[in-house]
Amino acid sequence: MTTLTHIPLDQLHVWSGNVRKSRSKAFIAELATSIREHGLWQNLVVCPDENGHAVIAGAQRLKALQHLAQAGDIPQDHPVPCVVHAGTIDPAEISLVENVMRDSMHPADQFAAFRTLIDGGAAIADVATRFSTTETVVRQRLKLARVHASILAAYRRDKLTLDQVMAFAVTDDKTAQKTVFDGMTPWTNARAIRAALTEHEVSAEDRRVQCVTLKGYQKAGGTIRRDLFSEGEAGVFIEDVALLDQLVADKLARGVATVRKEGWKWVEAHTVFDTTDRTAYQRRHPSLSPLSEDQAHALAALETEYDALESAWLDSDDHDRPARMDEIADQIEAINDSRREVFDPETLSIGGAIVSIGYDGKLAVERGLIRREDEPKPQPKAQPAAEAGDEPAPALSAALLEDLTTQKSAALSAEVKDQPDVALAAVVHAMVLQVFFERHGETALQINLGMTKLDKATESAAMQALAQTRCQWGDRLPGNAEDLWPWCLEATQDTLLSLLAFCTACCINLVKTKNDRDGSPRLQHGQQLARATTLDMNDWFTPLAANYFGRISKAQIIEDLTEARDQPPAPAWLKLTKSELAERAEREISGTGWLPTPLRRAA
Repeated sequence: MTTLTHIPLDQLHVWSGNVRKSRSKAFIAELATSIREHGLWQNLVVCPDENGHAVIAGAQRLKALQHLAQAGDIPQDHPVPCVVHAGTIDPAEISLVENVMRDSMHPADQFAAFRTLIDGGAAIADVATRFSTTETVVRQRLKLARVHASILAAYRRDKLTLDQVMAFAVTDDKTAQKTVFDGMTPWTNARAIRAALTEHEVSAEDRRVQCVTLKGYQKAGGTIRRDLFSEGEAGVFIEDVALLDQLVADKLARGVATVRKEGWKWVEAHTVFDTTDRTAYQRRHPSLSPLSEDQAHALAALETEYDALESAWLDSDDHDRPARMDEIADQIEAINDSRREVFDPETLSIGGAIVSIGYDGKLAVERGLIRREDEPKPQPKAQPAAEAGDEPAPALSAALLEDLTTQKSAALSAEVKDQPDVALAAVVHAMVLQVFFERHGETALQINLGMTKLDKATESAAMQALAQTRCQWGDRLPGNAEDLWPWCLEATQDTLLSLLAFCTACCINLVKTKNDRDGSPRLQHGQQLARATTLDMNDWFTPLAANYFGRISKAQIIEDLTEARDQPPAPAWLKLTKSELAERAEREISGTGWLPTPLRRAA
């Protein structure tokens, strides 16, 4: 038999046999707040003993009530509704039933309940206080409660994860939410959902925002929208794009005005100016400004002194290099470093510059750009005037001319084979023309490069490294294709070899398409080249949900995880959705060095 009665709080204590041994002080405080705001909606179950009444079910509610009594919110003898247990069931079993036989509310039900409170007129701050949480949490739950009904329904059926629902909440446009939801595939993860819904929005990570700064945009009156479920600038979106573009245009205009003072024929502003855009122009590079007369004399004296010291040192038995040589080297370097990069007057008269926003958000300037219509036309070489009485040379037949030049080509080949320095210059010259001067004709050296396009790896670390090296070489090479040959002849062997390596790198093609067979000579040579360079793809690629796991089957993910961890998969993994498993695989494999089979080091 059980009876309901009210027992003073100070006559209640926790039963020593209660099955719950661990209690959270934070939860007790939250529960106390809830009881203070809403009252005690569930009675305690007690058994009489020599110390009053032992609480066998509801110990955490008792602790919360005692917390309120200590704070002075309720009296020490506050009446507490209790069911007095006097039956045959073991109190330990009742305690176990109280703690085990319960079903937590689905989060979607929590979201809906918070929405009902807010829509009913409750203030967010009040709701946060009454439920011992923060205003941010209340706003987040309210945001989740307002996503499209079909999304919440799928979440209730465990067809979506909470991360995916939070991704949908990045926008309030329910039509857009439904469109993305209807187009989802089994491997569409939260990252892909968020990207699809913000495809046409401008985040604070955009280079335009970085250029004018988020603070500058807001100071100009711009407003922002925050994604409650993202941290940092990735979750901040610009609402007044027109204002942002105007601020960017103003900053670019100031940059153009500054560069125009340098004397260029034209200066333009582009928001973005990338490698593809550069191909529309020929580019000339600056040279170092001449030394003053005093600097030239000083440099000549230092070089003479250095050469004399070096000769004397090499002829002596002294193993220690004279310290004065290092001093002179530093002084020579200081003089050379004082020279500025300048463009010649002709380049300034026909060339221009483009001011743009770099990847880091800072203004970048590309100088020495020559438009096609401004490129100087090659002047025909003047023919020597014929002496009086000279007869014009007879024209040769096409067949004879071919025979003669065939002889000359063979002879030149025979000479070049014994002059590796000239051969190296010729190879580099031919390759650089094709890599850096796309619109210029062929050379006598029959080398035709297949320039590899790797569009699908544009944002990779490897492509960024190649782009950076290309820019560095662009600053060192002459601006005109006509000046390239003498430049190659004068370059050191180390310079030519380094440039040869870069041009070679631009022509490597190890891409396997659906039409390529495994044993093709091209792919086999690529593997040999990878072995020769000791290529380790761990330095360049990390398998993620976005670039690998989300694009393979669930069974393959399990197989890869088993291989990477060298142990069977956890049973819980088999119950995960495809997108959840892909994200789990990304975390599990991080730092292990595991790679997909096609990317592993060649045996």
